[in-house]
This record gives sequence, structure tokens and C-alpha cells, in this order.
Amino acid sequence: MAFSRPVKTMAALVLAFLLGSCSGGNDSVSSVPQRKNAATLSSAERAEFVATLLRMKTLPSQFEPALSAYDYFVDLHVRAFAGHSGAHMAPGFLPWHREFLRRFEAEMRRASGNLRLTLPYWDWTDSSSVAAIFSDDFLGGNGDATQSWFVTSGPFRKGNWPMAANYDNTDDEFDDQIDADTPLLRDGLQRRFNQNYNVPLPNALQVASLLDVARRYDAAPYDMFADPRQSMRNYLEGSWPSGSAMHNAVHVWVGAQMQTASSPNDPVFFLHHANIDRLWSLWQARYGNDSYPADGSHNDLEPLFQFGQVTPRQTFDLQQHSGVRYE
Repeated sequence: MAFSRPVKTMAALVLAFLLGSCSGGNDSVSSVPQRKNAATLSSAERAEFVATLLRMKTLPSQFEPALSAYDYFVDLHVRAFAGHSGAHMAPGFLPWHREFLRRFEAEMRRASGNLRLTLPYWDWTDSSSVAAIFSDDFLGGNGDATQSWFVTSGPFRKGNWPMAANYDNTDDEFDDQIDADTPLLRDGLQRRFNQNYNVPLPNALQVASLLDVARRYDAAPYDMFADPRQSMRNYLEGSWPSGSAMHNAVHVWVGAQMQTASSPNDPVFFLHHANIDRLWSLWQARYGNDSYPADGSHNDLEPLFQFGQVTPRQTFDLQQHSGVRYE
């Protein structure tokens, strides 16, 4: 199965040439802020990211001032999941989260004063990434089994990182089951690495299949039952029982709060979704956007839940929409 890639008009090609000539070739590309691999961040970059998120907890949201700049995103994610809004298990999954990340990055820049600050991404296929990311000077470690799986190390430890008011204490986002031995408590952030259903982190072979097997963006019935052999979106999202659980596998692997609708309570949510968005951008570069549904209730001009008149089509060009590129 092959898809035609977007073809630039002659005018667009001429404009691109002129812009490139004026900017010194690749300078215009290199000036675009990069989302970097989280495992390669410098100590200063890690410290800036942590300080920014802690600051966001105390800063009123520009989108909903009654909430903090961080908790707004937890609240929004809970509402998006509960409302069957098309933000999950539907074609809008990738566009919705791309706009979600764009807004989060805008708040990061406002909180830090660094207008080039970007989210890092977690490449879960790198076996060394877990140690690099879940370290005491970055996201903190696994939960403590003797303390109800609360995170007790790092800047997001219990007592230093309060949960948002719109808190989901049921781990039913991804598996419709509740682990009786892991009660979810709003007293602090909980993690339970690789304890649920022995679901591994996605590997390089799965990523290769995502990029090398020509699938349509999505396929009927455009939900969790879309055949992952035909639907790139459901292959990447991994809604049960698709048989491929790339996105969902990471939520389940981290466990506890990451298995709930209020999963953005865990800062690793944003590194995880930056990687999901990175993989979509790689797929787009190879296959374009022509196979995104163009009719029905999931079409590319249907406004995304809670994002005003922003449509999937407006998110297709990562650099134009989000103002970033990936390392």
C-alpha cells in the first residue's frame, strides 16, 4: 500500500529557495528550537526543566487562572478522557496531544522566561534511558514498595509535588482493572515500574514496523478496534485489544498514576508524549497526511476538544504549528 506524498507548488519551491538563500541555507532550520532526547540533556538543562515544572505549580494558568499552569493540563486530560472527546482511541489522538504539548510548552516558556525552552522526549527503545530519566536530579525514581509506591526521591517526591485537584484514583484508563494491592492516593506521586501484567517498554522492532509498514493513518471503525495492521494511529496508540501497545504500554509500565486519566500528574507523561509526537512526525515525513480521515465525525477539519477552532489539519506541520523540531 503506498500513499502519495504532498507535492509543493512551483511558487512554494521558489519561496523556499529564496528563504534558504537569504538565511544561509540550513540556518533557518537550525534556529528552530529542538526537542532533545531526555537521556542526553546536560545537568543545566535537567535543572532548568525541573525548576520550570515546580514553578508552573505555583503560577496561575493563562488558559484557566483558577488552576495552576501545571494542573490545568491534568484537569484537561481528565475531562478529555472522560468525555469520549476523540482525544483518545480515535483519529484525533495524535493531533489533540500535539496541541496539548504546544500549550504546555508555552506555559513552560512563560514560567521560565526562556522563550526557546522545549520539552525533552523519552526514547523508550534506549535501554539506558530509564536510569538517565528516573534519576534523583531529574524525575526521581520508582515508587517505594514499602510506602504504598510513593515516589520518595527527586524533586517530584511525596511532600514536594502535590497532585492536581481533578485526580483520578482508578487505574482504568488502559486496562479496565483495578490493582487492589496498589491503591491510588492523592497524597503524592506514585509509580510502580513493570509490576502490572509484565508489559515491556516498546522496542526498536516496533518502531521500525511503525515506519516501514505502509498503513493508512487510521482505519474503520476509527476507535480502539481499528486493525493495527491497517491503522497507524492504533498501532502507535495501542488501544486494547489492538495487539500492539506502544503508547499504552509505557503508561502501564510506569504504572500507578500513569495508568489513570490524570496521568499528567507524573511529569514523565510529557516526555512520553513528546516521543509519541516525534514518531508521528517521522511517519508524516515518510507518508504525508493524505490518509487522515476526510469525512465523518473524525475528519481533519473537526475542531479538537477544548482547543477552540484548532483542527487536526492545523497541527499537521509540526514546525509551523508547534514552532519546534526534533533532535
